[in-house]
Amino acid sequence: MFKQYQSNSNNNIELVFDPNGSARLSAMTPDKQEERNYFWMNEESPTFLTNNTSVKRGEKCFQIEFSIDGNKRLLITAKDLKTGKLTHKNYPVIKLS
Repeated sequence: MFKQYQSNSNNNIELVFDPNGSARLSAMTPDKQEERNYFWMNEESPTFLTNNTSVKRGEKCFQIEFSIDGNKRLLITAKDLKTGKLTHKNYPVIKLS
């Protein structure tokens, strides 16, 4: 379990509790901070949504809807705007905690 605090000097400090309930302050390195903020979604297939039609830069490709199911999974439904085809319907992206 952890709780994060920001100090006045813009250094991230983490308050860490061990299983016995003892607490300590620990400095957050930039690498550790990035590890906490970024993670792979759908690691086995990170490019599950691809565009197979040609589009101009800045042109919208997909209409995307997100939902959460009863198993706490983030689901995506995607429609290709150029072809009008539904590419994914309630596709599980990641398990939420």
